[in-house]
Amino acid sequence: MEWLSFGIIISVFIFILLFPLQKERSLNRKKIIQLSSFVIGPSLVIYYFIGSPNSSTYSDIELEIDRTIINLEEEIKTNPNDESIWISLAEAYSLKNQHDKAFLSYEKAIGIENYSNSNTFADYGEAMIRAGDVALLSQADDLFNRSLALEPNNAKSLFLGGLTSSSLGDYDIAINRWESLIDLTPPEEAIGTLKDQLEEWKSIINDNNISMIKQFFVNVDIDPLLIDELKTYPQKRLFLIIRDPLNPVPPLAVTRENVVSLSKYIGNADAMIRGVDLNQYDQLEFVARVSLSGDPLDRSNDISDSVIIDISDDKVISLQLTNN
Repeated sequence: MEWLSFGIIISVFIFILLFPLQKERSLNRKKIIQLSSFVIGPSLVIYYFIGSPNSSTYSDIELEIDRTIINLEEEIKTNPNDESIWISLAEAYSLKNQHDKAFLSYEKAIGIENYSNSNTFADYGEAMIRAGDVALLSQADDLFNRSLALEPNNAKSLFLGGLTSSSLGDYDIAINRWESLIDLTPPEEAIGTLKDQLEEWKSIINDNNISMIKQFFVNVDIDPLLIDELKTYPQKRLFLIIRDPLNPVPPLAVTRENVVSLSKYIGNADAMIRGVDLNQYDQLEFVARVSLSGDPLDRSNDISDSVIIDISDDKVISLQLTNN
């Protein structure tokens, strides 16, 4: 089962980091190959730290997971305060792509453990990565951070946390995590891969390829009447989107929020595509959109507001959502 987990992580990171990049007209074949090496190569570390594959076939594993879920769902009815059952159930749900159930199970286990188990936070973050939703990367990174606060040498959180933080543009954090991982003396083959990627991250910082100076302060005011009307939509989410007005698809940056009035900074760390510098544009369009289904592409009920600003304008970006 750990081998299946390992394979899923590789596949998801290829999808999250490479697929959007292929849409860039400036991205050549050489760059895609380099990025593929970055995703697949470092993932070997999980193999060395977590374990070797079993000889079970994929279909056998699928049947085993199905049986496991049935048994665990029965067992949790009589042992609702057993965190180990909740964790096992979460892992099984995650492998079956039942991600919402997996997240709820991890939340249950973490509460029972009184937020004290580093491994559970690490596993929860891994499950968010498996979900394949770019909007969850920031939350996954936060879970790895909480895991490392409890256990600074948690290998899974150091490795996956390095990947998530680099994807979010936080290269200093990624470097610190992987340097700490190297201190745990993984096999020589893994060390070489880690060091190669560390050099690339350091080069990005030293060459100042990504400017993190400019951030944009966005204020979203949501009418309380609208919030009340949307109470019957439990999956609803607020998406804050930054687009190039001349080329709005795909968006440059996206954050996923709860449907409440809020104020926050948005910048390069929220970019959809690694390496995008929002400061290179003369104008940017900011959009606040509520999706009733939680799907960022769902526009069946268009509750949104947008504004185009000049990049040199330091004013607060104000957006309003009403029930009109």
